[in-house]
Amino acid sequence: TCGIGTQALGLAALGHSVHATDLSESAVERAKGEALDRGLELTFGVANILELDETVEGLFDVVLSCDNAMAHMMTAENVDLAVANMAARARPGGLVLVSIRDYDALLENKPTIDPPRMSTDECGRRLVFQLWDWKDSVYDMTIFVLRESEGGWTMAHHETSLRAIHRKELTGAFEKARLQKIEWTMPDEEGFYQPIVIGAK
Repeated sequence: TCGIGTQALGLAALGHSVHATDLSESAVERAKGEALDRGLELTFGVANILELDETVEGLFDVVLSCDNAMAHMMTAENVDLAVANMAARARPGGLVLVSIRDYDALLENKPTIDPPRMSTDECGRRLVFQLWDWKDSVYDMTIFVLRESEGGWTMAHHETSLRAIHRKELTGAFEKARLQKIEWTMPDEEGFYQPIVIGAK
């Protein structure tokens, strides 16, 4: 679930050999362009996380899915299948690593907005915020992007649906995939902005 390459590019820049895949062909193309702009060498492919065992060749030291991609799995069965496919591509002794939002905490009060974040790039300032509309453990997320230009501000928005996954459910998927030494690290422990679960094959 490499998306536009956030983790893949960083790992390649650190000298790791990386093969990055995502279901979205446009995201993979963007990641390829970002790699080219940075002079990074890594390989890419379009692949569904539910079919990695059939569509990706070879075994890897680490198979990872970060930035809450697992929340796109709308059923517990698909969470199990995704983790099983990740485990199938890990070498013996290799690791499977997943990060998700802290849904154990979020499900207690079901917030309706994610705080705005401002960033600046060569095009100017950009303000991003999210609205969340909950239906039990599923929420419809609308992302608003406001971009500053010489003529003022323009706005775009994107919509998707996600499912809040308890850590217990994801731990269970790791256990069903026969992963060992399963452990969670939290943001206040490791500094990464989402909880991370790691299991060894």
